[in-house]
Amino acid sequence: MIFAIIGYLALQLGISYAASRFIRSEADYLVAGRSLGTFMVMFSLFATWFGAETVMASSGAVAAGGLSGGRADPFGYTLCLLLMGLLIAGALRARNYVTIGDFFREKYGRSNEVLASIIMIPTSIIWAAAQLQAFALILAIVSPLSVSTALMLAVTVVILYTWLGGLLGDVITDLVQGTILIAGLILLLVFVVSGAGGPAEALTLVRPEQLHLLSDHESPLRQFDVWLIPILGSLVAPEAISRTLAARSPQVARRACFWGAGLYFLVGLIPVIIALVGTHLIPPVAEADAFLPALVSRFLPPWLAVLFLGALVSAILSTIDSTLLSVAGLASRNVLLPLFKSPVAEKTKVRLSRSIVIIAGLIAYGIATAGESIYSLVETASSFGSAGFLVCLLGGLFLRQVSGVACAAILISGVALSAVLDHVLAIDGAFLFTVFCCATLYATFGLIEKYREDITNTEPFIT
Repeated sequence: MIFAIIGYLALQLGISYAASRFIRSEADYLVAGRSLGTFMVMFSLFATWFGAETVMASSGAVAAGGLSGGRADPFGYTLCLLLMGLLIAGALRARNYVTIGDFFREKYGRSNEVLASIIMIPTSIIWAAAQLQAFALILAIVSPLSVSTALMLAVTVVILYTWLGGLLGDVITDLVQGTILIAGLILLLVFVVSGAGGPAEALTLVRPEQLHLLSDHESPLRQFDVWLIPILGSLVAPEAISRTLAARSPQVARRACFWGAGLYFLVGLIPVIIALVGTHLIPPVAEADAFLPALVSRFLPPWLAVLFLGALVSAILSTIDSTLLSVAGLASRNVLLPLFKSPVAEKTKVRLSRSIVIIAGLIAYGIATAGESIYSLVETASSFGSAGFLVCLLGGLFLRQVSGVACAAILISGVALSAVLDHVLAIDGAFLFTVFCCATLYATFGLIEKYREDITNTEPFIT
């Protein structure tokens, strides 16, 4: 099995190397030259989030707590993709941005371009750390390697894979690995249902309390907050937005989000069903994240287990690749390149982005070694600092635009409130309250600025 996974990794690296031969510019590296059609954008959006948190973390959470443990996957992220198609995908692609930081430069000025980029970079790195943990866990299960050694190997492969191919290499491999992963999930579902004695017997194993979307152990405010984190917090995830910016037209970007939402929901239900049934067929596992690999080892024959775990490794690679690329785009294009006084050649831009990929990968490795569970890392990545970012993005697209100073105040408030309410005070509804406060600030600044503008433009009354 370990040799088969090495073969998967070699295939990934080979595809990335082939894609690297077509990279000539920053846009080629970060948004695949804006050349992708509906199918490729759809599948790439699906593969961006359909990684460790969907297949491993969500299945483990559903196995432990029923449907209430799977609120983010597939339900939350499906709604997020629908909203992305309705609200932002077409509008951002129509402006020919390379990163979401470009939007903040155009709407709120250079200072907020840097500030917004700095806020979003940590969330992507934390997301990458969650995927690295999943990668290392799989390697540790199927090989004699320890988790720490597997983590070092994982980050080395991921950095090299991302450094080579950029987004173009990523979307090509998305199609291959996504197809294999879907096939593997379907096969695992068939074997689990067969192991239960057939569809009718499998249904009888599922208890009514497993089907509750709401948890009895959390307050209503906490549950509503947990639902909103993947729906609204991930709406501004730069790794997903970069996929829509790579579409060949705004119509393609919008349409791909809708199709991607449908694909995500249908495929995301498979690990949920597997978890609802499979939790009654194997002994409890020490860690929820190890539930699915244990199920694979129990029910799939060795050659199919190799296929499935290899495909899962490939899907995780795709997700990490996306996050490291989004960090590279924000850090290089929106933070560092404007500091150069003279024009910068495209080759230099690509080199800078690739250098940041290495740095971001090493930071994600450090977080992964000290992090909590995969699911907790993903939840942190979806909520930290995203409230102010979300409010300023939607406000800039659909409402009266506030000043740069107001935007900066809202972005900083989003980070500060998230840190204090969620990570210090740990109150229920921290993300919801942060979004509400940021939206209130946006409305207040807008009214004040409009009032000042009206006074300035009012002609003096002459008696």
